[in-house]
Amino acid sequence: MKSSLVAASEAVKLIPEIDETFQYTRTTDWKQRLRELRSKIRPRLGDILVYLCYQRTYPRDVLRDWIFFALVGFRHFTGLGTAFKDAMRGQVPDSTETEYDRLFRMAEGLGIHRYQSDRGTLSTDGEWADGFWARNKLNGTTIVVVCPGSKMQSKRWPAERFSQAISKINKSVQAAFLVIGDSNDHDIAEYIAQNTTARVIPAVGMTLLQSSTILSRAKLYLGNDTGPMHLAALHGVPCVAIFSSRDRENKWHPWGSGHAVLRSKIECSGCLLEECFAAPPPCLAKISVDSVVSAALERLLSSSSAAAHSPYQIES
Repeated sequence: MKSSLVAASEAVKLIPEIDETFQYTRTTDWKQRLRELRSKIRPRLGDILVYLCYQRTYPRDVLRDWIFFALVGFRHFTGLGTAFKDAMRGQVPDSTETEYDRLFRMAEGLGIHRYQSDRGTLSTDGEWADGFWARNKLNGTTIVVVCPGSKMQSKRWPAERFSQAISKINKSVQAAFLVIGDSNDHDIAEYIAQNTTARVIPAVGMTLLQSSTILSRAKLYLGNDTGPMHLAALHGVPCVAIFSSRDRENKWHPWGSGHAVLRSKIECSGCLLEECFAAPPPCLAKISVDSVVSAALERLLSSSSAAAHSPYQIES
């Protein structure tokens, strides 16, 4: 079952620096909706508009946005020119630029360059977490957060392999494994809990703020290429990230250092399929349980800094 997609308007609520958001949904009465959006933004005009768009935005969409924000009243922009040039050029298949590096490049007009810290600042709910930790007797326990779901079938490592990996990790590290995901992931969380010898606590269906809070208290993230993986990385949590080969390498790797990205080399790399013809996808089938366990234990057992860990492990 597909996991539901978290709206960007919800995700940005985790960023304390953002004061207000406006959401626009395309409808048949789009002209009226644009007028309403303009009336909301105009009284709040700032000194500059920073334009950060999705990579696969079409040139006509960038021009449309440029015209709209100019009509709203913005006179100074950064990112629009870069976005238009990128859109005209199209995606470069062999590019090694990560998505966050691309966004920093769009903001260079502000004098902002690639942020050097391995941590971001995301909102958490400490009071809720204290209660959850107390109810589940987690105080003083090593926490490994497991995220076995994904909105795309082509990005899901098999559930039985997660169970096997957790059981093997648990032989060397006594930890609690918290399985997170959206409300569609209850079955997979229960499957993992029932098919491992470790202590597994299903924690699916949480709000985005609660998931962020759980991740902030983890010692390790173990899971697929997902939104929670990026949240964990921004909290400074080492990630063992299991990647399919559907997109180009490096584009969506987690922020910061000390992570292990496991990805296989396969002829159909770059397919961009959301649902693979096979289950599990061949690129994910090539990633072994032992390679995941090795990467996890390296991070769980080491007392050295995250930057000293092997950054990536790629199976051929």
